Amino acid sequence: MAYAIIGIIVLLIGAYILMVEISRRIRCTKQVKGKICAVVQQNDFEFRNSRAKVYHPVYEFEADGRIIKGHYKQYNKSDAWFQVGAEAKIRYNPDKPDEFVVVDAVSELVTGTFCALAGIVLIIIYYVRP
Repeated sequence: MAYAIIGIIVLLIGAYILMVEISRRIRCTKQVKGKICAVVQQNDFEFRNSRAKVYHPVYEFEADGRIIKGHYKQYNKSDAWFQVGAEAKIRYNPDKPDEFVVVDAVSELVTGTFCALAGIVLIIIYYVRP
């Protein structure tokens, strides 16, 4: 029974993540060129008795004559992954330019899909298991 309950919870979390990301992508319709203007180190955190650093890029682009700078949900353990000055295709929400997506970036779609599939697998295990 635990597999089914956990599977349903994970499936619902994945579905929620997918709905949020898909609706953001639907709202962000205007495409422009942007660039990485900085790479920021997120606060250190402790994992298995060792300190880890996570880096994420800050993007800059022009929207309706205004320069917008903002973080996008991309993280990596190495700051070398993100190059300051690297160009990126950005789609932003014309009604709210601070809301944007980086077109070619791995996004929450991957996370949501993974969670949904993991939930489905757990539900299947519940029904197949003797």
